[in-house]
Amino acid sequence: MFRLMDHQISMEEAHFWMPEGHREELERTWPHIFRTQVLKMIPESQFSGLYHATMGRPNFPVAILVGLSILKEMFDLTDEALMSSFRFDMRYHYALGIKLEETELALRTLYYFRAAVAGSDAVGATFDEVADRIIAALGLDTSRQRKDSTHIRSNMTNLTRLGLFVQTIGHFLGRLEKDFLDRYHLLPEEIIKRYGERKGRFADAKSSEGRRRLDVTAQDLWLLVERFREDGSISQLPEYRLLERLLNEQCDIQSDADGVPVVMKDPKKISSDSLQSPFDPDASYDGHKGVGYQVQVSETCSPDNPIQVVTRIDVEPAHHSDQHALIPALDDLEVRGHIPEKMFADTAYNSGANLIAAAQRGVDLVSPTPGKADPDGIGMGDFDLDLEALRVRACPEGEHPIQDRLGSDGETRNLRFDPERCKVCELALDCSAGKENGRLRVNPKNIAIAFSRAREETEEFKKDYRIRAGGESINAECKTAHGLAKVWTRGEPKVTFAATMKFLACNVKRFMRYRCVQMLEKMEKRELVPA
Repeated sequence: MFRLMDHQISMEEAHFWMPEGHREELERTWPHIFRTQVLKMIPESQFSGLYHATMGRPNFPVAILVGLSILKEMFDLTDEALMSSFRFDMRYHYALGIKLEETELALRTLYYFRAAVAGSDAVGATFDEVADRIIAALGLDTSRQRKDSTHIRSNMTNLTRLGLFVQTIGHFLGRLEKDFLDRYHLLPEEIIKRYGERKGRFADAKSSEGRRRLDVTAQDLWLLVERFREDGSISQLPEYRLLERLLNEQCDIQSDADGVPVVMKDPKKISSDSLQSPFDPDASYDGHKGVGYQVQVSETCSPDNPIQVVTRIDVEPAHHSDQHALIPALDDLEVRGHIPEKMFADTAYNSGANLIAAAQRGVDLVSPTPGKADPDGIGMGDFDLDLEALRVRACPEGEHPIQDRLGSDGETRNLRFDPERCKVCELALDCSAGKENGRLRVNPKNIAIAFSRAREETEEFKKDYRIRAGGESINAECKTAHGLAKVWTRGEPKVTFAATMKFLACNVKRFMRYRCVQMLEKMEKRELVPA
């Protein structure tokens, strides 16, 4: 049965039995801020769907479970260290509002809670609510924000291509042996020896033997997929689905081949979203950063703010492009009332489509322009452009188009300049219109990019853009202080939960640090007042 936490201070709490001096010291440090402000920011009602409304034993307070998750990431603790602090550390008792009888919390309760909330909307809603309330409490300016992405790894081993085949087959055989022992014993003896009896060791091969063994594992993979394809009880297993996925992604089937009709694909033809580990099927590959996930991070960056906070995060597979992450983030920030006037980002977020979509939302995307302009040619930036209508008014020589028609795609405009004037123009050989006898096809995205490239050369842009570099600090802070570089779990829902709690912990840490400074300053002023 779901119940909200009672935040009323009780005489049954352990800190009331401390010496007065110790209690006063406790109330001057972070546990007091966590107890009196942060704990009340947690939206417990978002988790009510995990429990029955009226039946069953009342739940352990969700605010405490979420609070423990925040403290775990704030201090980068193992679960064992977290539970030890929960049971014996008076600071945790006070911070979480724990009564003496509430220190009896089984670690499995925390595990069950994580498993239940991973992948649910409640996790993101909790991050948003706490961030929103911190922004409101401190009156932070969200009109200037910066965006960046950072690569993270889940708790999995990097596998070679051979290792991937061996581990995926071994993973399937382990499930087969556990739940379908009769079918397991009917497998060819050599397959059981290679992957069942010597788990993973077939992948431990010299480089000279690796190619041969890879061909063997490909054949074994095909045989297993074909053997159980029509077996309904096995072909529905997640482990079997991984076999099929691996076969489709890594191998080509030759229908006219003799024997086992399977050959390995050229590594260059393997997609970046292909399976990287049977123990984390959601992870993918980025050619620059490697295997894992990436976190899209939006953070305030107004110099007038006493602290900067992360306003939104998204966790996605590593192969996703940054270009597709900007507009969904802006839409979410708009709904929450925090859409910026300026969003600073690196080149990967800049495109004509993003510049236009951001502008339509009232956001100025301040970002270096991808690609390079031809220094000797006449580009779009040299034309007289109407940046509001995203139209061409005149060519570099001041000639207006004699025709301006909308193309069939509804975006591109087909322009025609006077061909006779173009023939005698000195810029004709370098001008995109002059080269086409006065014809010019213009897409609004081209005009947006031209504007972006021209602005990039101004001193105002260079001065304004310097603030984006600070976005690297939040990623570095979360990786070094909060263990973000390699999280403690696997699978996108659980990795999302872990990463969200780490950034939430960072926000809370910054908030509490600032509140503690404010509290100490007030106490010092009070001491300076004469009696």
